[in-house]
Amino acid sequence: MAEREPTEQEWAEARKLLAASDRPITTFRLGGQRPADTRLASWWGGNFVAPVPEDAPGMLPLFQICVADLPPAQRGAFRAEYLLFWIAPEPDKGALIEGRDFIIRELAAPETIPPTDGQSSDEGRAFALFQMHPESGTTQRPAWEDFAHRVPDAVAWSHENDWFFDHPNDPGDEDRPLLIGGWPQWIQGAQTPEGSDFVLQISSTGKGMFMYGDGGNLYLWRRPGGWELLGDFY
Repeated sequence: MAEREPTEQEWAEARKLLAASDRPITTFRLGGQRPADTRLASWWGGNFVAPVPEDAPGMLPLFQICVADLPPAQRGAFRAEYLLFWIAPEPDKGALIEGRDFIIRELAAPETIPPTDGQSSDEGRAFALFQMHPESGTTQRPAWEDFAHRVPDAVAWSHENDWFFDHPNDPGDEDRPLLIGGWPQWIQGAQTPEGSDFVLQISSTGKGMFMYGDGGNLYLWRRPGGWELLGDFY
């Protein structure tokens, strides 16, 4: 533990590092506009451009991202024109199995769209159905757990913390449960997988009828060998 107050140079270094850590973020807002008359858009709760994979019965469609909805600088995290995400419910509870059971497909825009198999109907659908509208231009800073090791020890152990926490950091809410880019906003503490790239955060939303634990978040990472989904809650 540091036994002295930080010097002005150390404070300046810490603030410079914090400003440089800002990452662009795009949030997806549920509804609020008349839905496009097409499934070739970003959707929450179904209406996907492809049906659930045949080898994964019982998986539920949570969101579809049309990569063209993102700013050009954020499209590099994706390897196709669409990302489709299905997740499994916990039997009889409507909750999730620790956020581990999921399927992702990255697809090119289809020339023809197959039948939905009920994914866009009210019958049998677990999550509310909304078109998602992108909202960009916001930046996000890391949680303290992902940043403290980068600053001088005297700053990390200082009781003065307004310099770090006075920046509004998590724009996710009931209307905006999907956050692309930025940093994971941990609830119980950082769990960053080694050698991975953070892609997006999924937040619990009453509007979207999705709840992970007690109002928690899921965090999606891309690893060299595939995807990893982590989660935490209150």
